[in-house]
Amino acid sequence: MRPTRSRLTRALGLLGLTAALALVAAAPAVAGSASTTFATNLTVTTSCGASAAPVAFPALGLMTATSGFTTATTTGNINLDCTVATPVTIALTALDGSNPSGILSGPGGAQIRYFMFQDSAMTKPWGSGTAAQQLTSIAGTLPVPVYFEITTASDLGYASSNKPAAPGAYTGTVSVSASY
Repeated sequence: MRPTRSRLTRALGLLGLTAALALVAAAPAVAGSASTTFATNLTVTTSCGASAAPVAFPALGLMTATSGFTTATTTGNINLDCTVATPVTIALTALDGSNPSGILSGPGGAQIRYFMFQDSAMTKPWGSGTAAQQLTSIAGTLPVPVYFEITTASDLGYASSNKPAAPGAYTGTVSVSASY
């Protein structure tokens, strides 16, 4: 019995050796190796974007001081998005060219004047040129509030042009310019 086991062991050993030699013969020959490096570069440029949603005033009744109407206010946001810390100047100009006010146009050519401000106390007019808002550094997204006012009183040296207006919808447009 022993001789059989010995022959089996030898046969398995030869089979294993043959398989190992076949694997070595199948592997590609390596003559050497080489390596290198390369540089990666990226330039981040200064870039800003601006967006704004429509602004709506509350519904108004008769617009006279004797009716009890004195002011109507609302707030909107200009959303600035800049790639890196960037100083930005924001100028607002109403489509009719007014600065720092605009006109809402309604039925039959009726008009209602509104004013734009940089502060909630409505003491700092917002427009273009010297009335533009200077922001020292914006990085990422920043909502910048704009305060709007309709009034029957004389404000900021402007004579009020708001008189009783025709009922209906009134619209206007404000142009936003963000310089960086």
